[in-house]
Amino acid sequence: MDTPLRVALREMTADDIPAVQRVEQAAYGDEAWPETLFEGELRNAFASYTVAEAVGAAEQGMDRAAVEGDAPASERAILGYAGVWFMVDQLHIASIAVDPAVQGRGVGQRLLFDCIDRAWQAEMETIALEVRPSNDRAVRLYRHFGFVKGGMLRGYYGDGEDALLLLTPRLDDPDWRALIEARRAAHQRRWGAHDVAVTDAAARDRA
Repeated sequence: MDTPLRVALREMTADDIPAVQRVEQAAYGDEAWPETLFEGELRNAFASYTVAEAVGAAEQGMDRAAVEGDAPASERAILGYAGVWFMVDQLHIASIAVDPAVQGRGVGQRLLFDCIDRAWQAEMETIALEVRPSNDRAVRLYRHFGFVKGGMLRGYYGDGEDALLLLTPRLDDPDWRALIEARRAAHQRRWGAHDVAVTDAAARDRA
């Protein structure tokens, strides 16, 4: 079994963009978002971006394993990110990416829990996202969290592949909330207690 990663979540800053784009490139290759898109998203008042950062990166070997390539060790502490848009009564998950070197170690789920918590805190009614039907890992993850098919968006991606639109039940549905809390408890049993999210770089530096 892989050693649990100690992960803290915090708000993405402009200084994180090079590291985040490296994760994006590693995860999505030619389809990766450019740095300029992240710059624009950080200026978007309706968007919110979070990074998953290794706590004690050197002790966890993150300076060698977190990001492939020759990125500086300071960048390799960022394991993944998630971006959401607040759309009146619906939270839209714009993107979640985890570096392939640490996929399958609970980081993507940790980010997804954070997206769900943000939606609850903002009193959204549902959560929506698009995913490639061919992305089996991602589709399984979202199904595991109770997302259901809401439709297909034809030719959504640049290569012509359709997008699968996935939706949660209403966020106040007690059965769905119970499912999420069960998933959270299982995640904590396997990967350890969730670290308290650090919401800004200054607070992170004080931690």
